[in-house]
Amino acid sequence: MREDTFIGRQKQEVLLYCTPFITLSLVVNLLGIVTSPSVFPFYLNIGYLLVVLLVFVGYYFHRLPLNIALKLLMLSSVFIKSTEIIYHALFPSQYGLLFIVAYTMLQLACITFSLFVLLRSYFIALSLVILAVYFTAFVITGEKVLLSFLPVFFMAFLVFSILGHRLLDNINKLLIENTSLKNDEMELLFILKMKKEQIKAYSTLVSKEHPAVQTEELFYLLNDTARRNIISNVTHYLRKKATDLSTIEACFPELTPSERDICRLILQNKKLGEICAILNKTETNINSQRAHIRKKLGLQTTDNLKKALQQRMKKDSRALFD
Repeated sequence: MREDTFIGRQKQEVLLYCTPFITLSLVVNLLGIVTSPSVFPFYLNIGYLLVVLLVFVGYYFHRLPLNIALKLLMLSSVFIKSTEIIYHALFPSQYGLLFIVAYTMLQLACITFSLFVLLRSYFIALSLVILAVYFTAFVITGEKVLLSFLPVFFMAFLVFSILGHRLLDNINKLLIENTSLKNDEMELLFILKMKKEQIKAYSTLVSKEHPAVQTEELFYLLNDTARRNIISNVTHYLRKKATDLSTIEACFPELTPSERDICRLILQNKKLGEICAILNKTETNINSQRAHIRKKLGLQTTDNLKKALQQRMKKDSRALFD
């Protein structure tokens, strides 16, 4: 496939599926399996087959753009079969009447492919041409059986038009959203100065713990700058965290590690809900441990725990807090 976009590939698939289908049906007609006994439709189908093959060859060898190839295919189909319908109306027969009804229905069904390739105006125009040709055939023949099918064809045209309109609107919305997402992606990649593979590696790296070998593989998918920044920031954070915990441990040796974690977060101005989220504990559990901290530090229930912790830190000259 040489089309790059989703719509381009969809149009290409329509061309690739329609060409062999039309070719096979024309070959069947030309071989006399399902055909008119008249000579004129025979040569008309030969001309149609040549047009179909020339259009496909022109597209295959890059002589025709995809949109032009599809339009030529649809226009030639409607023109040839409409001509054949008028011919059978001028020279009526039992086969001719069946042909008029069957091929009008078939043409309406076939040109719905124009909706799949976003040619809404072609669908409406060609549908009106097909209905006009069918009505002309009725006027020429005067056969009431043709008139009885006209409302059916008209309703089919309305249904296809409404559904096609909705389909194309949804496709256009998806295309707009897809373009917006691609623009956002390009902007994000430009800001981060990273490739998509590197961002995926980073996301995988931080999502959960990995074995050392896999961590190393993911880590080295990042560029040099990203690796240096991660190492520097993580090292700085770990050093700061270790210093904070060691300082608090020196100031409050009587507290358990879990209680010292709570003290550290209180000194960082964290609220009860934030402490619960960070330590993944319930409010009841945190409040219980705060009560144990107060008891071990000899505080009353009316004493401000944060201020008491700050005074203790200052008194021991381990750290200063505003």
